[in-house]
Amino acid sequence: DNLLKEMLIAAALLEEKKAAGDEQLKDPGLLQCAYPVLVGRPHPPGHPEYPGMGTFFTVQGGGGRYPDVPSAPSAEAAAAFLEERTANGALVAHATLERSVAGAVRSLTALQGCQLWNHPPGLAEAELSKEQMELVGKGCAGPAVELEGYALSEEQRVACGGGLDERQLRMLKAQVRHHLPSFHEIIDRAVASAAAEAADEP
Repeated sequence: DNLLKEMLIAAALLEEKKAAGDEQLKDPGLLQCAYPVLVGRPHPPGHPEYPGMGTFFTVQGGGGRYPDVPSAPSAEAAAAFLEERTANGALVAHATLERSVAGAVRSLTALQGCQLWNHPPGLAEAELSKEQMELVGKGCAGPAVELEGYALSEEQRVACGGGLDERQLRMLKAQVRHHLPSFHEIIDRAVASAAAEAADEP
């Protein structure tokens, strides 16, 4: 799972940054911060909250919970990447192999990243450009799993594999635009921090 690999790698690099000495902290290759943008599963047509999306936390693959054990394929791939690219490669890789799926998710979501579904009710759908309209029906809206407290019809199950429809795509764009100020705030803060560190160097 590529998302899990990214979470494992980001969590390991952030922990290494906290434990590193002053010289290592100035290494431009070391991750300085992470701001997760969490996207939930789009609700299918017919759902009371369509065309919005559910939360990242309650709508999970297979309808279950994040396992409290490592995912061997993802952990091994992330560990191999980290072993080659970090100063304490062997130690970082070992810790990554032992990190559970639930632990990886908790480590990044604890940073209070952007929850794309978290916006005032009644958010108006955005207009799509001609280029964006070409994305309708492409990709995949997510596996047809049971949503919490809501049973999918057979028609809705089929629709889940057909990509986002026009209304889902319009709502997704509106949600991203709603959160743009927070994206810019994080970027501006990171740029200012880097500039301050550069000014302090001899």
